[in-house]
Formats: sequence, C-alpha cells, structure tokens
Amino acid sequence: MRALAFAALLAGLSGPALVAQPPVAPPAPPRVAEGPTRPDAARLAAAGRLVDLLMPPGSMRAFMDGIMPNDETMLASVAERLGIDTTDMTHEQRVRAVEEQGLRADPQFRERFRIMMEVTRRVAGEVMTELEPEMRAVMTTLMARQFSVGDLGELESFFRTPAGRRYAQLSLTMMRDPAWQEFFALMTPRLAQMQQRLTTEMNAATAHLDPAPHS
Repeated sequence: MRALAFAALLAGLSGPALVAQPPVAPPAPPRVAEGPTRPDAARLAAAGRLVDLLMPPGSMRAFMDGIMPNDETMLASVAERLGIDTTDMTHEQRVRAVEEQGLRADPQFRERFRIMMEVTRRVAGEVMTELEPEMRAVMTTLMARQFSVGDLGELESFFRTPAGRRYAQLSLTMMRDPAWQEFFALMTPRLAQMQQRLTTEMNAATAHLDPAPHS
C-alpha cells in the first residue's frame, strides 16, 4: 500500500514544475463496502490496534518527508527540464550549469526555485496531515479484510517488539536513505524517456487505424 502511495505521489513530486500546470481533479474518496463484505467488529477492532502501531500520529507527514526529493534529486530534475546533460558532472558543476541556464531565462531563478521548494514541502505536509484519518480508516478496513483476528494478533505482537517497532518507524522514512534518492535521480530522466517511447510506439501501433474522431 505504501508502494502504491509512493507511485501515485512520485509523478507529481519528482520535481517542481517550472511553468504553471493545469489543475488536476482530486480522486473520489474511497468507498468502504457495507453488508456481507464489511469485516466484522472483532476484525476491525484487532486491525485498528495494529494500525495504531503502524501509523502513530504524524505518520503521513513523515511519509511525505521521506519521499520528497532531496536537493540532489531536485537538481537532476530541473536539469532534465532545462535540457542539460549532467551525467559526468560533479555536484558543483551541476549547480553551476543549472543556475547559469536558469538565470538566462529568469533573472530571479534562484529565489523562485527556493520558494517553490519551500511551498511544495509545506503544502504537501499539510495535505498529508489532513488525509491521515482517512488513511487510517482505509488501512484498518484493508487489514481486517485480509487477515483473521488471530493473524492480526500475531502481527500486533510482532510490531510491539523492539524490532517490530523499529521496522514500523523506518518503513515510513527509509526513502530518505541516499540509495533511494539516487534511484529517484535516475528515475526522473527515465520517466521522460518512457513518455517519449510510449508516444512513438503508440503512434506506430495505431498507424493502420483511421484518425481518432474529435469530440
């Protein structure tokens, strides 16, 4: 589930847009099934105790802090947007190249970029805090559906151990590790390349069809 959340957020947070983007409609709130498919009270209670261990207050903000790109990743993202190949550059060379090209197009590039980073982090944290109760409710239902009361009790026992508590804590922040940040830096240009490849291959695969009608 956290992997799905990360995948959904990555597209929007791999780097701040340097131009205004059109607003995206928010997804519909999740629907919790009622009736026979809804877990019974015993399962929900057991799942709720487990979620309390997995998601203590502030967990969603910590999760967001963990997946937000660091300065090096953001630098790679902006360089990609500006069309700068930084493959063989040192960090200092990347900074200089990005700033030089950015300042040519925008004399206030440094200040604008700093503000964008600051606002992005603040707003993302606030939104995650607002979403936390809904996420906890969804996690409780999911856990109750997937595991029996006995299973949930065993999981709760593990997450009450020192190793379990440490795992629960680190699972929300491990994406801060430099290994993940290096992966994000590699992934940014790969995603752009994937989009280009999708367009090329989709056009080739549908070339035999009549043009799609326009509404």
